Amino acid sequence: MSEGGLEKNLPQLRGQEGYKEWARQMKGYLMMIDAWGIVSGGEKCPTLASDRSNAEAVAAWTKTDNRAQGILMYKTSAEVSKCFEGKSTSKEIWDALKATYEKSDNGYSFSRFEHLINYPRFDETKSIVDQV
Repeated sequence: MSEGGLEKNLPQLRGQEGYKEWARQMKGYLMMIDAWGIVSGGEKCPTLASDRSNAEAVAAWTKTDNRAQGILMYKTSAEVSKCFEGKSTSKEIWDALKATYEKSDNGYSFSRFEHLINYPRFDETKSIVDQV
């Protein structure tokens, strides 16, 4: 069951551009459906007890993880989803997306920082008004 169809309003990740906003909105949605703990790795899948006394807990975790995997697959393009082929949990999918697309944002930030460092310095012998 969706949270009032809110997942329809989530953007689809198509590449590096917009990753940060997509991740922010996706995290919020995953929190709303009580799946963020699993996706972030905070809630590990319980190990099934030999007497199966915790089978319901394992099933509930698996159901929530499957739901999270589904929304992550639904809100990524076919090209983007190639980076998480072979992943078996929503955490693995989230981590693959983060590793693939977040580092590009860091590269952009570094290039902007480098541009700032190389920006021409003010000449202290001239009026600042003349240099602006």
